[in-house]
Amino acid sequence: MKKVLKIGLYIILGIMGSVIVTLLFIMLFSFICSTCIKTDEEYIFDDIKDRTNVSFKACNIINEKDTHGGFLGDGKKSVIYQCDKNFNTKNIRKKWNKLPLSENLNIYLYGDAVKNGITYPKKEENDYVIPKIENGYYYFIDNYSLYYKDIDNIYSDEKILDMGRSHNFTLTVYDIDKNYLYYYEIDT
Repeated sequence: MKKVLKIGLYIILGIMGSVIVTLLFIMLFSFICSTCIKTDEEYIFDDIKDRTNVSFKACNIINEKDTHGGFLGDGKKSVIYQCDKNFNTKNIRKKWNKLPLSENLNIYLYGDAVKNGITYPKKEENDYVIPKIENGYYYFIDNYSLYYKDIDNIYSDEKILDMGRSHNFTLTVYDIDKNYLYYYEIDT
């Protein structure tokens, strides 16, 4: 009987030892991974940096909306950042377009225009993703052209008003006066 109890005790201690080692491994792995995992904000900053050649680590999110989801992942994403007053705009001034926005982007965002026989009604101010900004820069990427490797049109907004075409683009606008960065992405 003592031999059976002794074997049972060894089995229980072996199982407990395995459980303890497994738990220690999970805790260590969790700690290591927690230092590697990025927050949503870091992913957005990396995305903007990759797309615009500008690092926005000196900016903080003050408003964010994202309607992506569902079967096809369609939706809109808009993020407003407040940037530090010492934020370096050197690359923005070199690589971005100076405001005002192009005619097509103005029509898309604000409406109140007729182009090619099509009337675009004025949008209500609360529908604006990006307010009208006087002093700043913008960066546009046609994700549709990027996806289909239409190299000549990746940075062109000429096709965004085509009715038979899906709207897939990213627009980033930097307001120099307020130090606000507006990031807008649409996938339809």
